[in-house]
Amino acid sequence: DITSIPPIINFIDFLLEHNYKVSFVSSGDIIKRWENQDNLKHQKINQNRKTVFHKLLSWTKFRILIKSYLKKEYQKGDLVWIGSADAAIAIGHGILDNYEYHLQIHELYDDMPFYKSRLKLFCRNAKKVIVPELNRALIFRSWYGLEETPRVIPNKPYIITESETSLPQEVVTKIDNIKKDYKILFLYQGMI
Repeated sequence: DITSIPPIINFIDFLLEHNYKVSFVSSGDIIKRWENQDNLKHQKINQNRKTVFHKLLSWTKFRILIKSYLKKEYQKGDLVWIGSADAAIAIGHGILDNYEYHLQIHELYDDMPFYKSRLKLFCRNAKKVIVPELNRALIFRSWYGLEETPRVIPNKPYIITESETSLPQEVVTKIDNIKKDYKILFLYQGMI
């Protein structure tokens, strides 16, 4: 679901703000502020990841859809942006070998040998690899023997809307009380 991946949201916001045409496939709905964008085309796919079997079935459906989608929509000079390791693995080398693509990876996958081993060829064949922070970029360059350090798109909002910055009064009151007591407050928002 794209709404839970801030770096992809940032990239699409940037492209829309600079009047690029954006066409993408995702497993969730689009963000409300994108609904009336003339230069945005979205195709939603349904995925079921309850079991390993369902995940493999979803990947197979996704692979078939992307192959057809690229065949129909791709024009020379288009940027193919793969937004996750799962998407790259599901699409597969057989399809991606026909396109120049950028690969955005959000996690390190240091404790997931399946992902770590599968990502090597995708990273090496990508025109650019994008990660959310510099340490991860340096690790990926070392692990996969990349010629250049992956680019960094931080995991923070590109556009902040008023509704995203407006806190309910009860939260503001609690924060004010914490400040009075000199307690340290750590806030984290991201995928765990």
